Amino acid sequence: MRSSPPQSALRADSSSIEEEPGEWLRARAKAMRKEMTPHEKAMWRLLHEGELAALYWRRQSVFRGYILDFVSHPARLVVEVDGAQHGEAGQADRDTKRTAMLNEQGYRVLRFWNDEATRNRDGVWETIFAAAKQTGAAARMRRWRAEHMKRVRQANDRLTSSSMEEVVSPRSGETGGGDRAIAESGSPEAHLGRDSDARLSAPHPPTPSPQGGGGES
Repeated sequence: MRSSPPQSALRADSSSIEEEPGEWLRARAKAMRKEMTPHEKAMWRLLHEGELAALYWRRQSVFRGYILDFVSHPARLVVEVDGAQHGEAGQADRDTKRTAMLNEQGYRVLRFWNDEATRNRDGVWETIFAAAKQTGAAARMRRWRAEHMKRVRQANDRLTSSSMEEVVSPRSGETGGGDRAIAESGSPEAHLGRDSDARLSAPHPPTPSPQGGGGES
């Protein structure tokens, strides 16, 4: 994850806001969700790829007087995307204090530099995935993968069936369409694509209402 801060765009982000009145903090968090940096947007997309989509992430979420960049309450994981200012002594001390508070509440904090969110996407994903597998939310990710692979197999079965029907279609009076489709792909299994990897593409999970404990705060 982090070693030394790169020179990247600075921003007065979540870690510098401490112990503000509740109403002001919630309003600030709402504004920050509308003003996400490119690095935060990249991380938000990454958190909805593959099994990580099962963890119901919140962005710019208020928690005990702080605004967390990203948090999964089911996995009790906090992900922070930091600019170069987090390498400065004063800010680093505040980060340490906040991390200690989150650890006391049972949350693990993963910090990444801005550039990692855009230039090392696979490495960041793998780090978060490895941490999530050690939490009580691991079962959620296993269920997500099982259901996703089930949908992939069903889609491939429909595709194969449709291709074979085209071979003997009385409407066309021709053969070869289905054979050509399968020949071009190599085999029906070829349609699995990246689904054989640990990281799978996935749509965003449904966003529950703010009172429901999922989505966003």
